[in-house]
Amino acid sequence: MNTKESSTLEQEFDIHIIGSGIGAMTAAVLLAKIYKKRVCLLEQHWTAGGQTQTFKRKRKYEWDVGVHYIGNLQGKGLDAQISQYIFNDKLSWRPLAEHYDKIRFQDAKFDVHQQGNDFKQSLIKQFPYEKNAIERYFDDIAKTQQWYHRLFASQLVPSAIAPILKGINWFGNKRAQQTLANYLERKFTSPELKNIIAARWGDYGLAPQESNFAIHALVMGSYFQGAYYPEGGSKAVAEILLEELRAHGGDCLTNVKVKRIVTEKDKVTALEVIEHYHTPKAREMTLNVQQVLSSAGAYNTYRKLLDKPLFDALEQGGRSMGTLCLYLALDRDPSELGFSNSNYWLYPSKANGKLLNKNNTFYFLSFPSLKQGQQDAHLAEVTCTVSADKFEQWQGTTWKRRGKDYRALKQQLTDEVIEAVCQQYPQLRDAICYEELSTPLSMEFFTQHPGGSFYGVPFVPGREHLEYCQAKTPFSNLFLCGQDVVSLGFVGAMMGGAISAVVSQGNRTFPKFQAELTKRDKAKSTVEMTE
Repeated sequence: MNTKESSTLEQEFDIHIIGSGIGAMTAAVLLAKIYKKRVCLLEQHWTAGGQTQTFKRKRKYEWDVGVHYIGNLQGKGLDAQISQYIFNDKLSWRPLAEHYDKIRFQDAKFDVHQQGNDFKQSLIKQFPYEKNAIERYFDDIAKTQQWYHRLFASQLVPSAIAPILKGINWFGNKRAQQTLANYLERKFTSPELKNIIAARWGDYGLAPQESNFAIHALVMGSYFQGAYYPEGGSKAVAEILLEELRAHGGDCLTNVKVKRIVTEKDKVTALEVIEHYHTPKAREMTLNVQQVLSSAGAYNTYRKLLDKPLFDALEQGGRSMGTLCLYLALDRDPSELGFSNSNYWLYPSKANGKLLNKNNTFYFLSFPSLKQGQQDAHLAEVTCTVSADKFEQWQGTTWKRRGKDYRALKQQLTDEVIEAVCQQYPQLRDAICYEELSTPLSMEFFTQHPGGSFYGVPFVPGREHLEYCQAKTPFSNLFLCGQDVVSLGFVGAMMGGAISAVVSQGNRTFPKFQAELTKRDKAKSTVEMTE
């Protein structure tokens, strides 16, 4: 059950965590299981789970709001170990099709293979005269992934080791911290190849001219061992993690909005909250706290929640993309229309032209029902970029109460999105039996992210070294967790939660943290060998 009102709000906890997304839930489960802490998640929404939650319409149509696909979490890396530990092996993963991403321009198409080497060979086959540059690109991806892993490991390990990791990273800083556009222009000659490589920039929220090569390498490389989707849909994520949390003495309370983080000198002393938020029973109260983790994001934590705001630079730091999300129900199985459980990146522009930029709208088409293997309800989703400025006149209004002009704009945008998708896949039009559009205003209302941006502090060159994008804060008992700590998306937020859990208990506890993961892996291997 992902909904629980604040009946235990006044109960004493060791740690309070603001939010209940994957980063918050990861931190909570790790703190409860490894460090034996009593942890309480405080969620302003009426449903827990952050971007892993789902919503239903017509009683049978159920869409995910933020999970589309995830890299391999079934290997031996630290991210896989953490995933298997927090889910206690209760979450299964469904693989996407062999060509999990299908890129479509007006004048070109390219299907991305599941395995990194197959992806590389298919690029070489299509662009043989760029072979050396393509091989170097994949080598740079691998090197930059290692650079990134050392970067976030430097937050985890004891303080004596961290400078060594940062020193090693000095040699890769130039490559990692250039823009993707700069990298592509220097390495490749074919405009079409550059645009194929850049086409999936929506996965990290910034066009090539703004995003750093590091985030491109980390996200694209994460799929080189396959792309997956959670069995049972993304709602299974919160169901399993909250069950694990409650089994270890923790809790998650919904309809609790944190208004203010109260500080005294270098310490957080209390949280001012509204309990029963979104209901007529709403009332303000103050919680005395021992330790606080915030997964509300760096901007919200430092600029909106702290009683004395910090880091003015966050006001000028820019934003990742705003999005429209169009949720569609279909009257027939999408596979009958020629679709698979792949993702379709659709561009109305030509590949053999200028390098893609933020003005090149893309349409990300996917089919949740095919990803889930669902037979009784047929679903599609379309996500595309949009400027938050388009909705400026409705800033500060309430969800579902924005008036007829707003509804008219939404209908216009819905028609435009459907038309753009049907330019490439006309067979989809007649199958649509239900449509609903979400705008950046909805995202902002539910997450408090400025402009309704998906990805927090933008991944521009130099972003990884910003003081406000670290687990540690200027306050001794306040820590950031989630995607602003390490990286974006499901895995990035999960790792941000793990780092925050360790750092909040002291970096000297990292060996204990590592030993718990290793102990579990050894026990699991022993069981498998005896079966």
